[in-house]
Amino acid sequence: MAKKTSQSRKVKPRTLSPKAGSTILFEGDSLTRFAGKPSLDTWAWMRLMGANYGYPEKVGDWIFCNRPDLNITCHTGAMGGAILADVLERYATVTQTYKPGIVVMTIGGNDANRAVPLAEFRSQAEDYCRRLHDLCDGKVLYLGNILSAHGSNKPREAAKPYYRTMAEVVESHGGLAVDLGTVLVRKAEALAKLWSGHTIYHDGTHFNAVGNEIVAGVVLRALGLMVTPGDPDWPS
Repeated sequence: MAKKTSQSRKVKPRTLSPKAGSTILFEGDSLTRFAGKPSLDTWAWMRLMGANYGYPEKVGDWIFCNRPDLNITCHTGAMGGAILADVLERYATVTQTYKPGIVVMTIGGNDANRAVPLAEFRSQAEDYCRRLHDLCDGKVLYLGNILSAHGSNKPREAAKPYYRTMAEVVESHGGLAVDLGTVLVRKAEALAKLWSGHTIYHDGTHFNAVGNEIVAGVVLRALGLMVTPGDPDWPS
């Protein structure tokens, strides 16, 4: 019988498994929560487009329906327009208040748009991850490398160094960085082949219901709660 080679063995991707009875906090910018103060929360267009129901809500619904035994609580602290400095500023009132077992977040795009010095951004990332190391053993699930995909109207080249920096810092503190951008590009291209009008964005930048469903699936796989055979969405 031929011996199995290292190439023939499948390596299970690393995941961040939530503990029963714990809290998952969704933090970051408008890619996580397309809402701001004061108008977006009550903007009729937002409700009609379903823009106030994002991937955090979908993740929470899935866990409630499919894994009620875990008794997981989900909270969203993310705010539209946020930069990493904002996340740090609300640490005491949001992150520390909810005492999460895992933090899921998107951040970096707005920092790039505002030309926050990359060294300053890295320092802030180190600060945030150090705090989370003490709070929840550094269990951060970072959704990064957000690339332009079919239907997007916003170039994201300037954000790449910020996404890469945040991913490096998160991983160095024991968290998990997911290459979400590659997943979105692949899914968007597949949907466009069905019909050119299919898109994962509702405004060219923020996810529509389809986009949020895709991101929710990525998060659930990264949390070790969902398995999609043959579709590894993050590096092992």
